[in-house]
Formats: sequence, structure tokens, C-alpha cells
Amino acid sequence: MILRSSWYMSNLLAAASGVAAEGRLYAPAGQARVAMIDPRDVGAAAAAVLGSPGHEGKTYLLTGPRAITYDEVAAGLSAATRSRVEFVDVPGDAAYQAMIGDGTPGFVAEQIVAMFARLRQGAAAQVSPDVEALTGSAPRDFACFATDHARLFAPAAAAARR
Repeated sequence: MILRSSWYMSNLLAAASGVAAEGRLYAPAGQARVAMIDPRDVGAAAAAVLGSPGHEGKTYLLTGPRAITYDEVAAGLSAATRSRVEFVDVPGDAAYQAMIGDGTPGFVAEQIVAMFARLRQGAAAQVSPDVEALTGSAPRDFACFATDHARLFAPAAAAARR
């Protein structure tokens, strides 16, 4: 059995300190629609599959309940933190240079920029019913994730780090 997870919502945690400090979410995402999944739903699906027979040779696509844009991510973070969060689309070359400037190894920065290019082409836009079919519960939406992690993205989190 294979569990293929979509883009993890938790990938956004890498940007939390910047969002808290500036109120901006930077990414070379454009208008990509991404069916982000909460890792907790991946764990629940894995537990369901491992705890029951009949999954041999099957592949499951694990996604969130809908494909969202980074503008929608910023809106969700705004609502959860009760502060304005703006999505800033960054061209791939500028994102690469910023990552290099922050100390990211070149090969890692290249892979991240390439991954976002695939997202813009629709690589993670498909929504699947597999999480609910396996677990009996709908996958968490981004609003739930944002609320659960709001303290990391909130302006007060930036002040606490100083």
C-alpha cells in the first residue's frame, strides 16, 4: 500500500516567524491551487490503513478538503491571528536569491523553486476523498490548521522572539 500525501500545511511553519514579524507570506506560488493536508490527517489515515486488512497493492492520495491559493492561506492566517497577513508572490529567481542570502544551500533552494513551479502547474491541485474514506472523518481544512497554530504566526510571536 502506498500513501501519497499532498503538500503539507505544516510546510508553512517555516514562514511563521517572517509572517509574525512582517505580516507577509512570501512564496513563488502565484495563483497555484494546492490541496494542502494537515499532517495529523496523514497520521490518522496511516493508522486506519495499518489497523485494517484489504489495503495491499492500493495507492491512496491524501489531500485536504479543497485546493486553495496562497492568497487564501494569507486570508486564513489573517483570520486566525486577527492581524493582516498579505501574500507576496515572489518570482522564482528572486526566491532563489533570497534563500541563498538566508544561508540555504543552492541545491535546496533550486529544489524549492522547482517544487513551486510544479505547484503553479497544478501538481497538487487534485482533491481526493481518500482521507474521509479511510478514517470516517473529513480532513481538516486550512482554517483549522491556522487556528491551531495562530500563536506562531501572530505579531506577538515576533515580539516574544526579540
